[in-house]
Amino acid sequence: SAPSYFSAKGEGKAKVGNIETRKLPVEQVSWLDAVAFCNALSVKEGLPQFYTIDGVKVSVSDWNGKGYRLPTEAEGEYAGRAGKPARYSFGDEAGSLGEFAWFGGNSDNRTHPVGEKTANGFGLYDMHGNVWEWCWDGKVDYGAAGVVDPHGPDEAPFRVDRGGGWGSAALNARSVFRSWLTPDYRVD
Repeated sequence: SAPSYFSAKGEGKAKVGNIETRKLPVEQVSWLDAVAFCNALSVKEGLPQFYTIDGVKVSVSDWNGKGYRLPTEAEGEYAGRAGKPARYSFGDEAGSLGEFAWFGGNSDNRTHPVGEKTANGFGLYDMHGNVWEWCWDGKVDYGAAGVVDPHGPDEAPFRVDRGGGWGSAALNARSVFRSWLTPDYRVD
């Protein structure tokens, strides 16, 4: 069972035939939980594990590997912007954020089922708000120019998350906003 505060209260479940499905996004998942999930999903689908995990040490031996992985920070930002050079996938002003996101201004202080808001231009839901999205990258300064989709270090004291969450201000739900937490930190 997922370490999710809102689902633990019995919310966000639906039945499809005899199978119970999850509609709410999982929160309270650390970065370490997320990389372990990627490996478990890879195994479940017959793919090689993408990460080598040794306790709290996580490394990647082949960035061209076929297993599931977290996006790099650059991939996460690109997906959040939906290919647009704007602060949000829909433009630079936060006025339309409520159409695309559950955030501090409309969430009623809780997560919501994925896909209830408008998808971005790539057809992705909840890239702004609802729950923060973990990225592979550690918190590093990539410099001003010349870096295209860096992978970031294998080891870092902080890992990056993006996109904002259900309690975030509109400013923190921008595609360009980055936050960071220790790899073992969990928050709802």
